[in-house]
Amino acid sequence: MKKKDVFVSTIKGLITGIVSWVNNMSIASMILSVSSYEHVIDSFSNIRKKNNKDLWYVTIPILLGICFGLLAGYHLISFLLKRFQLQTIILFVGLFVGGIRVLFVKQKLTLNKKNIFVSIMIITLGIVLIVFLKNINLAIKNNFLNSMVLGFITGVSILIPGASAITSNIKNGYTPIIDSLKHISLFKHFIIVIVFIIVCIITLVLLAKVIKVLMNKNKNNTYIALCSCMIISIVLLIIEIKPVAINFVNVFTSILAFLWGYIFAKNVERE
Repeated sequence: MKKKDVFVSTIKGLITGIVSWVNNMSIASMILSVSSYEHVIDSFSNIRKKNNKDLWYVTIPILLGICFGLLAGYHLISFLLKRFQLQTIILFVGLFVGGIRVLFVKQKLTLNKKNIFVSIMIITLGIVLIVFLKNINLAIKNNFLNSMVLGFITGVSILIPGASAITSNIKNGYTPIIDSLKHISLFKHFIIVIVFIIVCIITLVLLAKVIKVLMNKNKNNTYIALCSCMIISIVLLIIEIKPVAINFVNVFTSILAFLWGYIFAKNVERE
């Protein structure tokens, strides 16, 4: 790995953070689409390794980029979704489709009746679960317990494609965390934020180790399962599209947006 990988990873994280403002957008699907997923898994599963280049050159820059993207991207995404919602969402659909295509080519994935059946089950159960949890009110009165639950959910959403939809649908879930950040100088609120971060990191490390074991056991089926979760993200994004006029301009620009996303995913893998 080279120093330029830090810059490239930061840009990937920045893009991920910006687009995370889109409802039902998946952080893990984005990381998969920009060809950084395995580096992130390796960095967390080998967190205690002294010479952990994946952690310093890829994962930390991506996470920092995501933070900057979240801070900088709200108004941009709000504008795009207000003025060009169809094209914006289709762009991300193209990105995810391109990411799946890259995974199949790069990892030389193969399909059979068994993993196709498992994929259909994952997609169906994933969508049903997210719909069931839609707009659920996370009514946990204890702020410390609330921060632990949210830390766990956030950690899962970073590594499991489609899981970010759960966090975006939880009503008032992140309110205690946001309030604590506003008053972080107070000891109580500082501890709430620290608990959230620690639980999130522990979840990332443990989940990464599980995924790494699954990859070592059967990389083909593990990646196909991850691609199935990406399809959940695609379905959820398409559901978000509001009715628009079907005319030449909308159709043509949507096709262009899809191709731009697809080509971006195809070319970013070379970086």
